[in-house]
Amino acid sequence: MTLSYPLRLMCLSLACLFAVNLASSILLRCLATRAIRRAERMEARQAARFLLALRLLPAVFALFCVAGLCVPSYLWLEPVSATEQAGAACLIAAVLGAALWMASIVRASLAALRSFHFGRRCRRIGLKQGLTPLPIIEIAGGGRVVALAGIFRSQLVMSSEVAAALDPAQFDAVVWHELAHHRSRDNFKRLLIALAPGWFLGLHERAWKRFSEWAADDRAAAGDSRRAADLAMALVRVARLEAGALPPSLATPLVTNNDAELAARVDRLLENRTAGAAASHRRSPWSIAAFAAGLVGIAMLSPAALAWVHRILERLMD
Repeated sequence: MTLSYPLRLMCLSLACLFAVNLASSILLRCLATRAIRRAERMEARQAARFLLALRLLPAVFALFCVAGLCVPSYLWLEPVSATEQAGAACLIAAVLGAALWMASIVRASLAALRSFHFGRRCRRIGLKQGLTPLPIIEIAGGGRVVALAGIFRSQLVMSSEVAAALDPAQFDAVVWHELAHHRSRDNFKRLLIALAPGWFLGLHERAWKRFSEWAADDRAAAGDSRRAADLAMALVRVARLEAGALPPSLATPLVTNNDAELAARVDRLLENRTAGAAASHRRSPWSIAAFAAGLVGIAMLSPAALAWVHRILERLMD
């Protein structure tokens, strides 16, 4: 197909987004088991950050490569000719790239919309509790519904059955657990995950959710064995209630339908296994990402690197 200069740039950008995202996703999937084992040797909060960085890496890396390497090399070295032929492989990759990113945008938008309507409905039908560190909306019925809802203005939604099942100490432990999720911006991180396209990364997402719950448990317990026991008992009491309607995907529930994960959390709290990680694992994954971005930034300033990227783009266009 014959394309004009700006259409060729758009086609190449979309094709590169797809190719880089797919390649990095496959690499991370191959290394998923090792990454999760490494995370298990970290402190829970650090492990959650590490796994979140890995889950977002394919999308961020693809955007960075296109904006930092592909586009500059094309604008610098590609002659401004009227038209040029684009190969079938490039066109197919561009269509797949556009579809991949559009699907992610639609998925994230729908999830955010469902989260907004869920919070508004709960505020309309529920009763607001007294002064607490986090706004609490109690709704009649609902089974074992207790979740942090809202992306930026979070609130704790709790069913009347849950409120009745917990004693004051357990109730406070649940509030502090959800407050930990709020302070970590975990609902916003769920939105980022929905927005970032990736392939075969379900293991990373599930592991991140597990470690984010462990991190919230640790912050709620604050090293106090009594508070840890109160939270463990609260988890058990809530899990024994009848399962109600699931909250939206951008809400963080206290318990899920995964009995094995619940048992692991309860055992971990009762055994007070909240010790920090070894010093060798305290390096932030974001510092590693910043270092990698710096290397790519240096490559952007190298004419030889841009010329090499342009040769790859020319082959992709054929």
